[in-house]
Amino acid sequence: MVPVRGLLTEDDEGSLPNGNHHVSGEPSTTGTVSPNPTPRTSSSTHRIESRYVREIEPLTLSEVLSFGFWMQKTGYRPSTVKTCIRSLKAVARRTRLLDPESVKGYLATAKVSVNRKQTVTEHLSRFYKWKRIPFQVPHYKKIETIPFIPSETEVDQLIAGTSSRIANLSHSSRSCLIRRRL
Repeated sequence: MVPVRGLLTEDDEGSLPNGNHHVSGEPSTTGTVSPNPTPRTSSSTHRIESRYVREIEPLTLSEVLSFGFWMQKTGYRPSTVKTCIRSLKAVARRTRLLDPESVKGYLATAKVSVNRKQTVTEHLSRFYKWKRIPFQVPHYKKIETIPFIPSETEVDQLIAGTSSRIANLSHSSRSCLIRRRL
C-alpha cells in the first residue's frame, strides 16, 4: 500500500495545520479541521494562465486524501489513485469540490479536451458516490484518436539527425523490421 504521504504534493504539505492530516477510510461528517495558516504565501490565490487558482480548503483536502486512502484500501492501483487525487485537487483549486453544481459549471466552461472532461467526471462520480452526495454525471463522449505514424521520409530524417552510433543502430533495426513485415 502506498503511504498517504505519497498522495500529497509539495503544495499540499503545509495545507493542514501542523502536518496533522485527518485521513481515514470514511468521509468526515464533523468537519473539525481548523483554518489554514499559510505562511508560504501572502494571499490565498495564485495567478496561473490568466485564471485565479485558489489554495485547497483544508476540509476539502482532508476529504480528498481520505478518499485516496479509501481507494488504496479498496484495492485500486496506485497509478489510478494518484491520477484520481490529482484531478480532484485540480478541480478543488478552481471551484468548490463539495458543491456538485459549481463543479458542473466549472466543467462546462473549462478549456480542456472532451476526453479530459470525461476522465474527470469519472473521478468525480466515484468521489461523490463515496461521499454519498447526489451527482448527475454530465455526458461527455470520448473522442477516439488515431496514433501518429511517421512516414518513411520522416523516419529517415529522424535517423539522420542522431549521432552515427544511434543512426547505425536505428537503421539496422528499421531494416530488420521492414524485412519481417514482408
